[in-house]
This record gives sequence, structure tokens and C-alpha cells, in this order.
Amino acid sequence: MKQSLRNILRGELVRNSAKLLSANVAAQAIGLLVYPLLTRLFSQADFGLLSLFLSIGGVLVILSTADYQFAVPLPENDKQAKGVFQTGLAVLLAVTAFECLLLPFSQPIANALHAPDLARYLWLLPLYAAALGGWQLFNYWFTRHRQFGLVSAYQVALPLLAAGLKLLSGVMHVPAGLIYSTVVASLVALLLPLFVAKPEVKPRLLPFDRQNLLLSARRYANFPLYSLPRSLLNAVNGNLAIWMIVPVFGLSVNGCWAMAMTLAFTPIGIVMNSLYQVFFPRYAMHVQQKRAVLPRFRRWALLVLCAVVPCFVVLAFLLPWLVRLLLGEGWELTADMIRLFLPWFALLAVILPWEFLPDVFGQQKYNLYLEGLKFLLRVAALAVGIRQKDIMLLTLLYSAAGCLSALIQWGWYGHLLRRYEHNR
Repeated sequence: MKQSLRNILRGELVRNSAKLLSANVAAQAIGLLVYPLLTRLFSQADFGLLSLFLSIGGVLVILSTADYQFAVPLPENDKQAKGVFQTGLAVLLAVTAFECLLLPFSQPIANALHAPDLARYLWLLPLYAAALGGWQLFNYWFTRHRQFGLVSAYQVALPLLAAGLKLLSGVMHVPAGLIYSTVVASLVALLLPLFVAKPEVKPRLLPFDRQNLLLSARRYANFPLYSLPRSLLNAVNGNLAIWMIVPVFGLSVNGCWAMAMTLAFTPIGIVMNSLYQVFFPRYAMHVQQKRAVLPRFRRWALLVLCAVVPCFVVLAFLLPWLVRLLLGEGWELTADMIRLFLPWFALLAVILPWEFLPDVFGQQKYNLYLEGLKFLLRVAALAVGIRQKDIMLLTLLYSAAGCLSALIQWGWYGHLLRRYEHNR
């Protein structure tokens, strides 16, 4: 009987992983197919302005739910999960209203970032943050109910809509078409899974159950207290380079940096995030049932490194040709940057699917400390590169800082699992 249950769970893991991975492959294919056209319709500076907009939006998205979405899969029953969901929704509404109050200060904000043209588009940020913040809540609700088909539908719809709108705006020469297309696509994509979801898996948004909401807010207070600062610090870590590159090297270099991060990190990030969504509920259940996790953790590292490292070695030689073929002339700097990022991204492929472990073991505080260490390492790398005014030195040191922090993170995860295995 136990063996039969194990086989069923293993089969479910494979099916769910395949469903999410196939959606991510489709999403990546859409992005790769459209980039050769977009880079010929828009300049490096246009992509630099988009990355600056998204860097601010990324921070606002994290604030929008106070990280309560990560707690949605954890309660034992749907009533408690609904309380967590509604807590996140209440935060989302409050944060969006506050963002609207800041719109009169758009020009000073844009001037501080050395991009005065950005002020004309900052009114779109509350819409963008609300759309992605809302999806985060629904995403983890659907993950809780193993509705991976709905998650996959969103993952395909978003890049498909964004690609179509960007191409249309480029052909029509719409100013800041990349920004407008990104915002509209995020709003429309949010509605798709909500329309097609079965009634029994849709969370009831209203009315708010005040008592359940307050109880959930207190029970999962570690998420806004420790996970949220960690997520914000993570967002700052991810966008700090953009904010520091623009004033020193300009929007065009920033566009090449943003393109390098997109082409190198997005495929790994989306695929590993799909595995994260499958691993999270599965191995959280393993921990609840006091089952072994450490052997799977070690096998995953060995499997990924054996698969990724040879592929990256070959990719390093092909990158100049691939980038020129994909993006056209003028993007050679992007290829050089991606080469330097490859060792860091190989380690990220090992770590990303397991980033739920601190939440499962209630170690959000120490996860925040780890994020602080990442921040210090990246600041040091950026400071040296900017002081020397050498973008390639900056990229090399930034990648080295990422490798060091990834190794420390992996060692800590191993420590958490060894302690769990010893005490279970």
C-alpha cells in the first residue's frame, strides 16, 4: 500500500512538473522568437528605460502582498487558507491606494534616477504592481489546490500577450511601447485563469471574514516580519545594478545589461520556479509526515550540475554568434556579459527549486540575514566596477559575488535538512 501511494505521488510530481515545464518552454519560445524583431524595432535605450520601470515595479509588487502569498499553501484547511488569501488581498488594496498618492512626485523620482523621461510613465506602476501582486495570491491558491493547468495558462498567456502588444506598438512607433505593452499584458493575463477556473477552486474574495483574517495575519506574521524584508532586500539586490548603472554608464549600457539578464536568467528562473511550485507542497508534506528529504536534495544537486555545466561550456563558445543572430548588430556587449554570468546561473539552477526550505522550517529571520549578506557582496562588486568605470569588471565581480552567496546558501540549506533528518 505504501509503495502504491509512493508511486502515485511520484507520478503526480512528474505530471505536474511536465505541465509547468511545458508551459515555461512555450513561454520562453515566444520570448526568443520575438526578440529578433523587438531589438530591430526598439533601441538599447528603450530596453534600458523598460528595465528601469520594471525594477521599480518589482519592488512595489513585493510590497503589494507583504509576502502573505507564500503562506497560502501552508494551512491545514481551506478556511484558514482563505483567511491568509484575504489578508494578502487587503494588503494589496491598501498598498495600491498608497502608491496612487505618490504619483504627484513622479518627476522628482525620475530625476533622482537620472531618467527624466520615466516620469511620464510612472502612473502605470500602481496598475502593474496590482496586477502582478494579485496573480501572486491566485498563483499560490491554485498551487495549493494543484491546479497547475491554470498556472501554466497564465505563464503562456502573459508572454504571448506582451509579445504581440510589443510588436504592434513597435510597428506603430508608439512612444514607450515596451512599457505600455508590459502593463496591459499583465492586466489581461490575470483575468484568463480566473475566468476558466472551476468554481470550487476559486477563492471567494468577498465578504472579508474579519476574525479569520486577523487570526491568519497573526499566525503567519513571520512572513511580513521576516520574509517581506528579505524579499524586498532580494528585489533591491536584483535591481541595484540597474539603478547604479544608469547614472554612470547610461540607458544604452543598461539596456545591454537588462538584455543579458533576461536572456541568461529568465530561462533558468522560469523553469526552476516551475519546479519550486511543485517541490514546495510536495516536500512541505514530507516534512509534516517526518519523511526523508536530504537524499533527494543531494541527488538534485548532482543531477543538475552534471546536466548544466557541459551545456554552459558549449554555450560560452557559441554566445557571440547566437546573440548576433538573435538580436542583430550592436548587442555584442550583451554576449560578453552573459559569458561572465554563466557560473553563477549554474549554481542558481541548483538552488532555486529549494528556496521554500526556510519557510517550511520557520527560518525566515536567518533567510533575511543571508539576503543581507548578498546585498553587501553585490554592493562591494558594483562599487569597485563603478569606481573603475569598467562595465566588464563590474559584471565579473557581480557574478563572483553571486557565486559566493549561492554556495553559502546551499550550505545553509544542507545544514537545515541535516538537522531535520537528525531530529525527525
